[in-house]
Amino acid sequence: KDVVWILLAYFASNILTSWLSYRFMLWWFTVKGSQEDVAETVRFGKQMTALGFFQLVSGQIDQLLLWHFTTPATLVVYALALAPVNEAQNLLNNVHAILFPKIAAKSESEVHKVLPTRIKQMFLLSCVIALLYIIAVPFLFKYLFPKYLASVLVSQVLAFTIILQSKGIIDVFFTAHGQIAKRAQVILISQAVKFGLFFTLIPLFGLWGAVVATLLSEIIAAVVFLSIYIRAARAHSRTTHASQ
Repeated sequence: KDVVWILLAYFASNILTSWLSYRFMLWWFTVKGSQEDVAETVRFGKQMTALGFFQLVSGQIDQLLLWHFTTPATLVVYALALAPVNEAQNLLNNVHAILFPKIAAKSESEVHKVLPTRIKQMFLLSCVIALLYIIAVPFLFKYLFPKYLASVLVSQVLAFTIILQSKGIIDVFFTAHGQIAKRAQVILISQAVKFGLFFTLIPLFGLWGAVVATLLSEIIAAVVFLSIYIRAARAHSRTTHASQ
């Protein structure tokens, strides 16, 4: 009944499992210490952490606003509807993790040749997963959360955000090739829009304001990712042709 103990259990278990995984990976791959590129690596880590902070805050602001402007029951409906959607997105993020070393190993020119195809493939896979989720979610809630069937329609609408997860491949490219400025530009623009939508629509429309804001923010983030990538690819192409 004490929230402090709940938080302590959560963070303690995460820290312990992360530390054990870290020690296991060092042992498994026989990693040895090195001072090579340490300063650059630390700077890169700080930049990634700073950007992750904005994403972490924006990932919780919708539920905080719903708690403030609506009822606890509304927040429960939204949270239960969103949770399995997030898990489906995490499933697709595993594909991004697999692609990361492959993209990092290629030159920027090579990446620009294959990335559009990978984005299309990821988009089709996302569509299939979203469709399967929309079909399966009524049965999921019927057997696991029978008291919260009001979350079914909300979850089905939120499932359309799964389709937009192909934008994560562009994020992988920006991260793997150290293009932090472009990644920061995308994140700051999309998170600012997300904040604006949540603070505008949730006080006005409550639950469905949060749903619409989530959908619109994901669409805008995908458009921003794509536009910045296309601009970067064209600039790289012009530079390559000029040098030749």
